[in-house]
Amino acid sequence: MSKDGRAPAWSTTGALHGRFTSMSTITEIIRSRRSPRVFVPDPVPGGVIREVLEDAHWAPSRSNTQPWTTHIVSGSARDALSSALLETFTAPHCRDVRGPRHR
Repeated sequence: MSKDGRAPAWSTTGALHGRFTSMSTITEIIRSRRSPRVFVPDPVPGGVIREVLEDAHWAPSRSNTQPWTTHIVSGSARDALSSALLETFTAPHCRDVRGPRHR
């Protein structure tokens, strides 16, 4: 509680202005997030892709600028993109951007 007796905007027992998830849930979401480094070759079902894009649609952006463009690639186009990215990433001129872990 603040000096004036009001609950803080973020509270582990309440919500942000009564509209959003509790802080404990947000903490759980942040701490359970993972960054996979190995992927299976199975294609992602179209319904899952649509669901992820719908969630992304609701993501905030600075001053509502929405500075993203989404492209979905699969099959040979995905393979070509993957090869081009890997070739660029492993090129000698990219050493400084990769950091010491990748040298």
